[in-house]
Amino acid sequence: MKICANIIPVIVPAAISSPTFNNPSFLSTFHGGINMSNQLKCKVADIIDDYKLVLNVGTKHNVEKGFRFSVFSISESDIIDPDTNESLGKLETPLGTGKVIHVQEKICIIESDMYLKSTGKITKTTKPIGLLPMYDQEMVTEEIPNEKIHKPFDVVKIGDSAIYLPSFTK
Repeated sequence: MKICANIIPVIVPAAISSPTFNNPSFLSTFHGGINMSNQLKCKVADIIDDYKLVLNVGTKHNVEKGFRFSVFSISESDIIDPDTNESLGKLETPLGTGKVIHVQEKICIIESDMYLKSTGKITKTTKPIGLLPMYDQEMVTEEIPNEKIHKPFDVVKIGDSAIYLPSFTK
């Protein structure tokens, strides 16, 4: 029997080959993107504002502060292939990504981690406030450096889906 030096036999425990989300050690075991075939899926449980959402997962599901989730809506009807008339599944429309900023047992809060890229400068025009507002005053225009602009989630509804995005850093 000849063994190739480049092949290393690996024994995969049953827990790794068939993880379930009922297993609380699943998420912590696979944090870091090791297994992307089975990801933690959840739903938007509440909307705090345009930038913060409540998801229906928490420490009970091994969610930790710093975890990232992608939020998306799922179409009500299947997309049909025009050539074969076969169902292609439901359309998942991305609504944004967010990072966990607060965790409780069964829920967590994510905040949008998206920013608009800026180029150049923003022109800000203001009317100075003087002692005599009745007189026409000259408008002042100044150029200020364009800062990172925090981007909100797209239109999110309670019940929209979210999925854990594994990464090597939190």
